[in-house]
Amino acid sequence: MASCDKMEPFPKPLVQFWMGKACEWSEATVPSAQLDACRHLERLRGFLQEVLGALQLAASVADALQALPFIGQLLGRLCCVPCVTADEAGSTLLLQCLRSLFSPAPQTTIERKANDWIRKTMCHLLTADEERCCVMKHVGLPSEEYNADSLTKTVTLLTEAVNRGCRSVRTPSERCLCDGIHSLSLTCIPLVTRPEAAPLIGALLRRPMSCDRAQLSEEFVETVFTSFLSKKLHLDVHCAGALWRHSLSSLERALFHLLRSALSLSRADLRGLDQQVNDSLLPQACAQHCSIFLVVNEIFRSTLLELEESAVLRMLIQSFTRCFLTALAAQDPEERCSLKSFFPLVPPNLLAPLLTLPSEVPQEAWLQHLTHVSTQLQLATTELEDRDDRPSGSVFEVWFLLVQGGGWVDVAAQLLVSTQPHTSSSSSSSSSSFSSSSAALLWLLTFFYHPTNRGHQRTQQWEHMQRVWGDLRGLCLRPVTPPHPPPVELDAVAESLRSSSSSSSKFLLLRLLLNLTIFCPSQCGTTVLQLIRKD
Repeated sequence: MASCDKMEPFPKPLVQFWMGKACEWSEATVPSAQLDACRHLERLRGFLQEVLGALQLAASVADALQALPFIGQLLGRLCCVPCVTADEAGSTLLLQCLRSLFSPAPQTTIERKANDWIRKTMCHLLTADEERCCVMKHVGLPSEEYNADSLTKTVTLLTEAVNRGCRSVRTPSERCLCDGIHSLSLTCIPLVTRPEAAPLIGALLRRPMSCDRAQLSEEFVETVFTSFLSKKLHLDVHCAGALWRHSLSSLERALFHLLRSALSLSRADLRGLDQQVNDSLLPQACAQHCSIFLVVNEIFRSTLLELEESAVLRMLIQSFTRCFLTALAAQDPEERCSLKSFFPLVPPNLLAPLLTLPSEVPQEAWLQHLTHVSTQLQLATTELEDRDDRPSGSVFEVWFLLVQGGGWVDVAAQLLVSTQPHTSSSSSSSSSSFSSSSAALLWLLTFFYHPTNRGHQRTQQWEHMQRVWGDLRGLCLRPVTPPHPPPVELDAVAESLRSSSSSSSKFLLLRLLLNLTIFCPSQCGTTVLQLIRKD
């Protein structure tokens, strides 16, 4: 127990509050006292954790008792409260506090008396289990089997009661079947992480919210959410969706937890991003409940506005959309909501093309598909920017959809560098020599990195990217590429690359250079490396 740190005294009002609660709970016999204990269980765990920390800082038992004169009465009374001792975390903290007060080699009268009291208190804490064990031995049934069987039967009965339909109440004095739901949810708080109680927890979460008497306690919802987030509780997608419909804050916190986890991943760990997204159950719940998807989409939208240049955030949004679409496709077509319900702010003619996964389109049709998508994007952005009613916000919705269907952006970058030019132009090739499909792919990529004319100067960047890509294509993708291009041509293209002032343009050019190296290594590998050295 020895420590060089000094124990800080607990505030008197805080000690008085918990001493009062411990006395009230241990002496009362009415159900309301136990419900009150369940309601305060989470806060009590926090207080006991602070007490345990203080005990571990004490140099001796005498010092601990002097600094915490209330500790004996508090622990003794809490050991008599069934709700506290039934809670796994609460009972563990009580035992840890008692163990911290125990002296292995008592030297003083105070330490010997403290040890006697600790033994009696721990015996009292474990008496019920020991008595049950003796009784069960006489009837030939192991105590663990008896406890599990009793809990399972109780859970089954309560689950059946919860699953009964709510009948309408005609008079104020008439009792509704939902009247006990709130109290039952409080009582279940200590059992949330017990596997045997899973059917009851699920039944409470899935209880229809049509009756105002069937409201779950906030403490129960919070305990379920924290246990689920810390992986101490397993929920299926139906229960998770029900949880998030009960509590908007838990939905927001679940998504922020996913955001923080994804943004902190290393580049190597990003390969498992789809698995992490699916494990959160958020895309599956979104596919089942349009209202959940709209909230999640709004959070992604707001985060993207703040971190629009974050490549990891875009990858997360793409991964989430991909998992969401997979879950949506697995639903019964008769129960499935339309895409327009999930994306109400986007032009309908863009939804299906951009939200169709590349794997669902034959590879030989990719170029035609993307040319059509680029044409539709150009028409949509032009029409939206010609309006006076918040054009930037409307264009952002179109760009946001492109980010969500970002798999097509990867395909566009691949096709642009791997599609051979129709003319054998030199490095002075102009945009007029572009094929219509190459121009459509380049415009789509430019729009992805420069979505608006206001903040991103898309029109100017589009003209600049045509010149730069024309120079780069003329140098790297000529029909017969010399192993060592003339220095004059290299210097001209390198200067053209350096003239890209915005970070978005540099990201796009870097992407094109990498794709040239990956998809055309024999033609472009050496030239790209020389350009990178010069840049």
